[in-house]
Amino acid sequence: MPHIEEALVTVLKAHAGLAALVGTRIFARDDLPQNVAYPAISLSRISTVAEHLMGADAKIDRALMQVDVLDSFSAGRLRTLDTAKQVRAALRDISGTQGGVLLERIFLEGEMDLPSEPEINTRRRTLEFEVIYHE
Repeated sequence: MPHIEEALVTVLKAHAGLAALVGTRIFARDDLPQNVAYPAISLSRISTVAEHLMGADAKIDRALMQVDVLDSFSAGRLRTLDTAKQVRAALRDISGTQGGVLLERIFLEGEMDLPSEPEINTRRRTLEFEVIYHE
């Protein structure tokens, strides 16, 4: 059965600008390897709400997805920002079927830097997207 996480991984891996920075290091959060090379992308579903029409199930879902750009603290902030920019570009105006999931619309809801962790050489920028889809 197709899932929204795998559909978005497919979209992100297909984007040339993002692939130039991270290669294939784009994972659903549970699949992120422990010692992954940086930069890398991790995504997860925060929540899902089903849409209803006049008391009936519309078979449309709205998911809040979190996409984390993980990078080496020593690589510098600009590479992290460039990678986040490519994530935004990859998901902008995407619609159609990806990995068996029909994507209706994707909206960037917010973006923020989380505190850097120099002791483990990790920097993280988080982007949150609302994804309207049929699974």
